[in-house]
This record gives sequence, C-alpha cells and structure tokens, in this order.
Amino acid sequence: MTSATKWGSYISSMDSWRQPGRNWPWFWCSGRKCCRPTKPWAWSTWKKKKYALAIDEFQRVLSLDPRRAKAHHLLGVAYLEAGQPQRAVSQFNQVLALEPNNVDTLTVLGQVYLQENNYTRALIPLKKAQALAPLDPKVNRQLGMALGGLKRYPEALEAFLKAGDEAQAYNNLGVFYFKDGQYENAAKCFQKALDLRPTFYQEAKTNLQRALEKLQQSQKDS
Repeated sequence: MTSATKWGSYISSMDSWRQPGRNWPWFWCSGRKCCRPTKPWAWSTWKKKKYALAIDEFQRVLSLDPRRAKAHHLLGVAYLEAGQPQRAVSQFNQVLALEPNNVDTLTVLGQVYLQENNYTRALIPLKKAQALAPLDPKVNRQLGMALGGLKRYPEALEAFLKAGDEAQAYNNLGVFYFKDGQYENAAKCFQKALDLRPTFYQEAKTNLQRALEKLQQSQKDS
C-alpha cells in the first residue's frame, strides 16, 4: 500500500481499486473521504503526506490522554495511509471501546476488511453502522460490497439502492455477478443501469460490453 491510497473513496472503473501491488476489484462509483485532521499542524503534515510525522504527533496526543477517541481514529487513518492496516485496526478497535456507536470508525473498519476481501468480518461493523445510520449512502454502499462479496445478491442490491443512486446500484451488483461468472445476470444489471442513465453512465457501458463478451465466449465454450 502506498501513501497515495485514498482511504474511504472508491473508483468507478472495471479495472481496479487503484492500489499498487494488488488487483482489487473494479467498480465503485463514489464514496467518502474519512475524517481528516482539523488542527493546522496535523493537516499540514497530512497534506504533505508526512504520515510518519502525523503518526508521531497523534501518538504524543494519546500519551497525554489515551481516551481521546478522535485521536485514535485519526491515528488509525494515518496508519492506513502509511500502509500499516493492522495497526490501523488496533486503533479503530480502541475507538470502538470508547465509542461503540462511532459510525465513521465502524465504516472505515469495514473498509479495511473489504480491502482484504474479508467480507464476513467486514459485515459485522458495517451492519452495525447501518443500524445506526440507516440512510447513510456511504455506509450502505460499503455494506452492499460486503454482501455482494458473500454472494448475498438481493441483500446487496437493497443496500446499494439505499445508497441513493439506482444506476450505481445495478452497476455495482452487476460487477459481483460478473466476478461470480454469472455473465447473463451481470449483463442484465449493466443494461438496467444504462436504461436508468443512458447518457451519463459510461461505467455501465464498459461493464456491459465486457459482460456480453464473456457471455458469448462462455456460450462458445459450452
């Protein structure tokens, strides 16, 4: 993982969730940027991508007051930016020990597990986040990802729809069908996304073409 990784934001593309060294699945259409430091010194180090310095500063803050949940959260995000996800998880768990209903932390913790394709573990914090913020589009989008990864497709679609963009919902569901080799279902989802947004949704056009190509190839092979 590199410092260029934008934790909490998604890329709407068939190619990858851009992270050097790993082939992450294509898809996501929009998302959130996790909490960033609001203090001038912290923002300055973050903006300059001096994550090691930011980590040191947050650790100093926590050495004076270890019960500052926001500092634990931001330290966790700094660890993510620095490519240390396990240390990040430890910080997020400390946040949740102090603030069990912290939606931001539940959401980003779920995202860490999504990055690892650990959909079962991702589902736990994301389900809780949705219970606390049932209409939050970012929470529902990530929950849809976890459910899609577990092949719970109707539930995934329901979560994607709650994220508030029907075209995105069908496009994202189609991605999971595509990954599962269900090219006909994938093509139907991508076509539905195009029907809903024919002039804008370039991602669905690209996805549909790939699904149709795979479907034709599988029919030839059979």
